Amino acid sequence: MKNPTVRSMFLILSGILSLSVLISGCGLSSEPEIISTRAVAPAAPTRPPDVGRPQARTDLASAAQSFVENCQPCHGAAGLGDGPVAASFTCAMPNLTDPAISREKSPAEWFTVISNGNGGTAECLMPPWRTRLNESQRWEVGAYAFALQYTAESLQRGAEVWGGTCAACHGSAGAGNGEKAASLGRPLPNFSAPDALFDKSDTILWRQVSSGIEGVDGHAFEADLPEADRWAVVAYMRTLGWDGAELLGGKSVAAAATASVRPLEPAATEEATTEATLGAASASTPAPTSAAVSSTPAPITPTTVAVAPALTKITVKGKLSAGSAGMTLPTTQKVTLRVIEHAGENLSDVVTLETTTDAEGNYSFADVPRREGLIYTMLTDYGGITQYGEPTPISAEAGDILEVPLALFETTADPAVLQVEIARIFIDFTDTNQALVQAAMRYRNIGDRIYLSPEKTSDGQPVGFVLPIPSAASQLTLSPDLGDQFVIRQGSPAAIQGLLPIQPRGSGVVQFQYLITFNGDLTLNMPNPYAMVSLTVNTPQDGRTLLRDPRFDTEAPLTLDTGVYDTYTLNQTIPAGGNLNLLIVRTPESDARATVALVIFLAALAFGATALAVVAFTRRGSKEISEEDPRTAQLIEAIATLDDLHAAGKMAQKEYDQRRATLKAGLTALLNPQEPTPKKPEKRKKKR
Repeated sequence: MKNPTVRSMFLILSGILSLSVLISGCGLSSEPEIISTRAVAPAAPTRPPDVGRPQARTDLASAAQSFVENCQPCHGAAGLGDGPVAASFTCAMPNLTDPAISREKSPAEWFTVISNGNGGTAECLMPPWRTRLNESQRWEVGAYAFALQYTAESLQRGAEVWGGTCAACHGSAGAGNGEKAASLGRPLPNFSAPDALFDKSDTILWRQVSSGIEGVDGHAFEADLPEADRWAVVAYMRTLGWDGAELLGGKSVAAAATASVRPLEPAATEEATTEATLGAASASTPAPTSAAVSSTPAPITPTTVAVAPALTKITVKGKLSAGSAGMTLPTTQKVTLRVIEHAGENLSDVVTLETTTDAEGNYSFADVPRREGLIYTMLTDYGGITQYGEPTPISAEAGDILEVPLALFETTADPAVLQVEIARIFIDFTDTNQALVQAAMRYRNIGDRIYLSPEKTSDGQPVGFVLPIPSAASQLTLSPDLGDQFVIRQGSPAAIQGLLPIQPRGSGVVQFQYLITFNGDLTLNMPNPYAMVSLTVNTPQDGRTLLRDPRFDTEAPLTLDTGVYDTYTLNQTIPAGGNLNLLIVRTPESDARATVALVIFLAALAFGATALAVVAFTRRGSKEISEEDPRTAQLIEAIATLDDLHAAGKMAQKEYDQRRATLKAGLTALLNPQEPTPKKPEKRKKKR
């Protein structure tokens, strides 16, 4: 793809990768694999944009496999939050089998969290999986995690209720083709469609089953069905759009049970409107008619429903809007509509249309191709760059007019609008004087203008985010997850250049690694072009390494497959400009062993000094212990060494308190000896 405009378009459609490198783990409430120490592979191809709704029925067997591969390390194989790395987190993993976790959320909301992350803290963050799983995989694994709340018993009961109460109108497979459906004079929603219920929570569906749907008479079942049955039928209805529901709870729910369910006395449905429905935005769900309904449902089998021919043309409309404060929109502006085919992992142009806005900024395109899988987006040249509107997919419910927005923004080169809102650095020592530094940063544009740096790439492309690398670094490599969103600017110092303009309130993530050579202590002189809000540094817990910096607090160690890491978190915001200098004190291995031995020896010495002082207190007439006693300096040094080890997180609190109290008691006894109080002379009795 040699055309820069086309290339940028596909990059923007692919979305900006969010933070995905913090902590080892899994899926819905944790993190993907930590920054790997392997060599970074060549850049991976950019993924297509998300359509935003399921395009195919969920295969729960495939979804279960994906869950085990990607989510089990944190959430556990059964979703109980007991995965092998769950104990590494300061927050508890959610129990996905608890209905309270899922009932208030729709599968679409779960999909969003899986795709973009949860925006939590570094300790409780779930990073995005957008670049690790394609859209269909994210829909599948989200559906499987969502379904873990259901039991085989509830799904079986839901099948019974459905067969006795709902199938007459909605059909045994939920396709909207029950025996009474044709007499209603309006279409019913097809619950077996992949996207029928993707944006509805179970709570909303349960309320519609319980209290009814506005405009639909006789659809309030609260008086006729127990609460548990209403939850059960919602659960069963959800599975109608999935394949392999028999996997849930280890029992098959495809064959409905034969328990009786009393048919409900229906109200007339002639007055029902075509407004909000149980799971579909454009059709209503009727109550059963007065005809008898069999209390024994038939086995549920897929049913093919005849569908009216879809519209093949559509009109696309919109109006320019001002995204930056104080800007004046152009009187007229040439705009382009691009219609893009989204098929699997591939993107291809279907048609490109151009027009000029009227004096009020309106634009319109007639006879635009329409079919599912197409994405519509507007673009225009403004402010020296090509600006794009939000990609808009077509939905099955859309009419013959589609609104596709386009907001224009002014540009800025002021780095004050950017901030690094979260960053993490891991340091591993590969040799006596060489370290591997692995880092990830999420940055955000907090302004209302598109950010473009003054730099250009070597081939003249505009650059957004720029991050210089320490001059002593070598072998700088980028994560393959970044696709072609970044390039490396060679030179001294080298720099990472982002190829995407940074939209207002937009964010991006850069992940990289490099080697650095040092002598003695390691000093990281990291250029700091943007304000840094949050930074966590992890160093190996090897008894030799210590970050000395008052701007950092010591947190709980982090346990990973690669070892245990000490954790230091920034306790203040670092303003932009200059270098962020980090001093990593590196004690030689022989000295480290000697230090530990010294603490043990001096602790033992303290016990001896304390005992000696006690003897001195109890002996009358003993001479005063001199402040020049060499044991005083030894005890002071022992206390200082103990304090350093505790501050570095290398000693448990209880052990530290006990040893320090012993050392301090010995030191106090040496410095403040007490003279015994002389006894008063006895009075002799006079002899008579």
